[in-house]
Amino acid sequence: MAFLSETKCSSRKAADIMGNIPLSNHIEVHAVGKSGGLALLWDNDVHVDVLRLERFCIIVKVCTSDKKEWIFMGIYGDPSRRWVNRVWDYLSPLVTAGWPVCLAGDFNAILSEEEKYGGNSRFDVHNRLFRQFVFQTGLIDLGFKGPAFTWTNKRYTSEPIYERLDRVLVNDDWSDMYAKAEVLHLPRIYSDHAGILLKLEGYRDRRRKEFKVEHCWLQEEGFTANCKDWWEESMGRGIVMCFQDLARKIQKWDRKKERPADKLRRLEGQILALQSMSPQYQNSKEETALMEDYYRTEDAVNSYWRQRAKQRWITQGDRNTAFFHIHATNRRRNNLIYVVKKKDGQISGDRKEIRKEFVEYFKMLYCQTLQTDSQDVQNWFDQIKDLQGEKIANEDHERLTRKPNELEIQNALFKMHSDSALLESVLIFIFMLITN
Repeated sequence: MAFLSETKCSSRKAADIMGNIPLSNHIEVHAVGKSGGLALLWDNDVHVDVLRLERFCIIVKVCTSDKKEWIFMGIYGDPSRRWVNRVWDYLSPLVTAGWPVCLAGDFNAILSEEEKYGGNSRFDVHNRLFRQFVFQTGLIDLGFKGPAFTWTNKRYTSEPIYERLDRVLVNDDWSDMYAKAEVLHLPRIYSDHAGILLKLEGYRDRRRKEFKVEHCWLQEEGFTANCKDWWEESMGRGIVMCFQDLARKIQKWDRKKERPADKLRRLEGQILALQSMSPQYQNSKEETALMEDYYRTEDAVNSYWRQRAKQRWITQGDRNTAFFHIHATNRRRNNLIYVVKKKDGQISGDRKEIRKEFVEYFKMLYCQTLQTDSQDVQNWFDQIKDLQGEKIANEDHERLTRKPNELEIQNALFKMHSDSALLESVLIFIFMLITN
């Protein structure tokens, strides 16, 4: 699909242009004089139902080849700002109607002062209304990869102004449907606006995942007993090897067990089969056992997504897996590094180059041999020996430099939040749990 805004084309000229674009279908909102004009084009592998055509938006229902259905709104914000209130008031009930929704286009507004460079930096009422619309409807900005600004006035020699006017906004349901979607800012060449490309699948990181302890494992029957047995099997090989062996065995155990989603479907089928029998043949004890197993599995799924959502203000209570899943998805998207500036000043978005740049940076930071001669050390002492300041007392010095005792280490470890991102070293938690 392709959405064009501000085409400034009459119906005849628009038809000529659409005929040169290699997409089979299109709809248009014609320009008024030389102002405005919208167009949406799509190919035959996507089914599109046109819902509304307005001067400032095209709204369609999209059904993709994999049978996913959602609402697309191609937006052209009011550049004159005369009917800006009408735009957001018109769209608000449509965005919150309960469908997965994606809005994309030229909004002619910014969400913060950081999205503008040059010109008047005042965050005016027009932009505040746009930000209020985004906040009240709960829309999510998908972010971007590429240049920070999508529009410029092209006055490079006098007073250049850059703004991020073009973006993609989605609601929670759409974000959940396309958890790995990403937005690319394309180069500005023929226009003062940059094209934006929405990739539904985004980047798939195929590198081996690091080992993390899942909080939901502690709810699995027999898990702690297995951990104790696995630990005793590795005793005598050193603490590091014991932890590595335990991690490998836990991963092997996790791969073999039934996936929670599959288990929930299986249990639902068994419960349905029991409840479909005549009452005199129903086994209430078996049904109760299946229901309890179903509840435990649901709690495990909820725990899995709560651990990733990092919403620690919510304590144990009702299951809210959808809430945690959405927050975990948005957190993953916000934490993803799309581009880095390399040592030679070049910007790169290649995943392998990003990983290589980080590795080389920290190698340089921590593996570099510090070379100093005696003269450098003497110069440093000469600079600080005359500094005046209050010295710490001997007892404070001893307290700051002494080694922590076992009780302090235990207290620090046990104060860690149980839903934290647990790296390999935090297997100590399981070790203490299984060895009491």
